[in-house]
Amino acid sequence: MVGGPEDIRRLARRVALEAEQVREVAAQVSATRSVSWQSATASAFRDSVTLCVLSLHHTAELLDTAARFLLAHASAVQSVVDALPLVGGAVHHGRRRGGDR
Repeated sequence: MVGGPEDIRRLARRVALEAEQVREVAAQVSATRSVSWQSATASAFRDSVTLCVLSLHHTAELLDTAARFLLAHASAVQSVVDALPLVGGAVHHGRRRGGDR
């Protein structure tokens, strides 16, 4: 992952937006189930649409999970970035006191 915490958060927001767009597509696809014709073919069509909608919702859930993981990663990176000055100071002080370190 390249970039700082804000870059990662931006990516998480884009991924979450993609999840919403997938849900919108799922709603549009779902609307096609309401075909008025009655036949074995129409039933098969409705079943196929149902499977497609379920798959789209699953994909949206995976994207939501990815967005959450990205946000967690951004927080972890931010913690490291925030700790760097403290670690640098501790190493610097340790060298002064320890001489050879």
